[in-house]
Amino acid sequence: MPHELQLKPFEEKEGFKYVILQVTDIAWHTNKLRPTELIGEKVRTAIDTNTPGRIYTEIDRKNGLSTGLVDIESLKKNPDFIKFIQEQEKQGVKVLLHIPKDGVPMAPGKDTVKFMQSTKGKRILHWLYKKLGAKI
Repeated sequence: MPHELQLKPFEEKEGFKYVILQVTDIAWHTNKLRPTELIGEKVRTAIDTNTPGRIYTEIDRKNGLSTGLVDIESLKKNPDFIKFIQEQEKQGVKVLLHIPKDGVPMAPGKDTVKFMQSTKGKRILHWLYKKLGAKI
């Protein structure tokens, strides 16, 4: 039977330790970054070294920007991440994903800012402003 990840509010249970994966921000990039394949390994390394880590996923062009949420579906389908969670549960550790109630701060990545300051980026902004007017 496949392991299914469930998203639901936190309920503390006795006998479990907890690891909290906190989503701190989302950065939109213009450069094509290869999606992180071994998400479980990245998370394991971040936990072991007690340092923040980053994962890269592709956004769903149809509704990725409209939701403003992390692509949780890609986490739920990533075999390495599921394996990591199963290993943690065998050790009596529950893995929690924390998303702030106020939402996750989103900002352009450094490469996006640099592009928008370039001549081509300024042309695109000018075209958008002419097309959409004050809506942007």
